[in-house]
Amino acid sequence: NENLTNNLLFECSSDEPYFGKGECTETISWIINVNGELVLSGTGDIPNYHAGMIPPWYNARLQIKKILISPEATSIGDYAFVDCERLLEAKVPNSVTKIGDYAFAGCMDLANITLGNNVAVVGDYAFMSCFDLSTITILNNSIDIGKDAIYERSYVCCNTDSSAHIYAKQNDLKYFLLDCNIVKKPTQTTISYGDSIILHADMNEALPSGWTVKWTADNG
Repeated sequence: NENLTNNLLFECSSDEPYFGKGECTETISWIINVNGELVLSGTGDIPNYHAGMIPPWYNARLQIKKILISPEATSIGDYAFVDCERLLEAKVPNSVTKIGDYAFAGCMDLANITLGNNVAVVGDYAFMSCFDLSTITILNNSIDIGKDAIYERSYVCCNTDSSAHIYAKQNDLKYFLLDCNIVKKPTQTTISYGDSIILHADMNEALPSGWTVKWTADNG
């Protein structure tokens, strides 16, 4: 069975050392391995949590540095990864269609994250207080983004005239247009990352790692 094989490959061996493990639904299991990776295996929704029902990995959250979500998970519930303060990296697979309220709130060390083509909903305050979040890449051009979902100092990486682009402009967020060849600020400054161009950047603040400033000929 192809699906069964994929799930088995995604899971950690049971004899490896770990910080915690268990099941969050009948179809999704989890383990925090010795490398600080929270691995969620299986199919279906990662459930919603709240103050009266915290995520099962919450007490070990400070051990979590990376989150790996099964390619067959369909949503990330409310408060799922809240206060994982030392989280550095999270991979959201294309199978996920929704990220719940406060899902990554308080993940203060998270530097960047990419939301796949099928993420259609980002809940309220989903990335609130993610103080190190330099970039959030949103590939779906039609997405519903909730109230204060994105940390105010993050760059929103998206396509021109997409829902994310409109959201960034309406909420006075910095944004980076993935489909632009050249964009210039009124100061005749072009800010680039790789082969793409950033728009709406504040020259008075530090840029994320790997981004450079290129002055046009008009500036001498």
